[in-house]
Amino acid sequence: MKMKNNKITFNLADEKATIKLAERFADVSNDNFCCHLIGDLGAGKTCFVRAYLRQKGCKETIKSPTYTLMESYSINKKEYYHMDLYRLEDPEELDFLGIRDMDNNNCFFIEWPDHGINYIIPADIVINIRHDKKGRTLSFTTLSPKGINTIKKLTNHNDKNIS
Repeated sequence: MKMKNNKITFNLADEKATIKLAERFADVSNDNFCCHLIGDLGAGKTCFVRAYLRQKGCKETIKSPTYTLMESYSINKKEYYHMDLYRLEDPEELDFLGIRDMDNNNCFFIEWPDHGINYIIPADIVINIRHDKKGRTLSFTTLSPKGINTIKKLTNHNDKNIS
């Protein structure tokens, strides 16, 4: 399996397959990147992030940041940030979260990134999740050398059809 134009797509039968892919992604990632997550409401963006954080060793309750805009987790002396910008009315609100002061040497997952244009950290990887007739389709698009290296590792350990 090869990336085409820095993009790889997986066909996922159900939520369990989404979790399995997120766990494998966690296993090969270096925890120093930013992912933008795109998909309709209920597509599985938070499910993916929750499985990733669990695989990394998060023991605390992993909450959806839908109403808080951001949740942060310290796992093995590393910071992980999960943001959901769906309810953001003005991107300038992100200044109140201190987003411009955050250390880029951490891991960021940002849902609905289009709501925070010019205020959020640029993506190394864009994860697009959508429902289809057979379950979900999840695509990784790499936008940086970090992203390319991570997805290459993932494809070396994975099957395109996860079930």
